[in-house]
Amino acid sequence: MGTNKKRKRQFDIEDHHPTIFLIAASCGLLSFFGPIVLIPLIQEVMLHSDQLLELLTPTLSYRMMMGALLWIPFVAGLYFITRKTAERRRVPYRLGPVMIALVLLAAPFMAFSIQHYVLLEDEGFHYNDWYEWRGTWYDWAEVEEVQPVRESRGGVLHISYRFVLEDETTFTFESDDDFRRVRSDIFDTIEEEGGTMMPTVDEEEDPSQD
Repeated sequence: MGTNKKRKRQFDIEDHHPTIFLIAASCGLLSFFGPIVLIPLIQEVMLHSDQLLELLTPTLSYRMMMGALLWIPFVAGLYFITRKTAERRRVPYRLGPVMIALVLLAAPFMAFSIQHYVLLEDEGFHYNDWYEWRGTWYDWAEVEEVQPVRESRGGVLHISYRFVLEDETTFTFESDDDFRRVRSDIFDTIEEEGGTMMPTVDEEEDPSQD
């Protein structure tokens, strides 16, 4: 009496090529508008506080998230190219684990982009750089001067504010909508604490660049 042998269907990555392509294309498309939606939303949920005046997201955060999202379609393209090359040469494709590892490199950069923020509060601000876990707290009383800097970028006028601390540490805040909502209160507090509001200068004559 014959026996029926059931063959287990082996995993074939080629069956998932449409899925890989769809995910890669979605990440590429998401990179153009996703960061400005996802990062503030996640940060608002993570960092909500009654003492919070405003949450600022540095430009670098958006760039890191955009780069991480674009990295995925780049690796997917690299996968398809190397796999096609292997097929033409009639050799086994052995770079699958390497490609998976490369894709996973995007994850920490996404996390770093979310970790990069500035919390503005009544008594001071909390600055968390992209490579820091806890960040550093600074009192407004530590700010010696605020230097507004005017700069033309592609014909568009931009204003930023350089906060110079007692130890000469400098932080630059862009004058975006979030910062403008609270800057008057912050500047008043700094002046009450003995800090100085400097006159606006153009980028090329900014004394901090000397």
